[in-house]
Amino acid sequence: MNRVEATIFAASEPVPRSVLAQVVGASCNLGLIIDDLREELRNRHL
Repeated sequence: MNRVEATIFAASEPVPRSVLAQVVGASCNLGLIIDDLREELRNRHL
């Protein structure tokens, strides 16, 4: 999840899911990772 978060926040433009899938690998469920990331960010007090 940290690699997806880092990729998203380091990018100067939106990152396509296909690129994120390459970051985590084919065996990972990208949808679940994104859901977890959304939940984590929702709970952060920025």
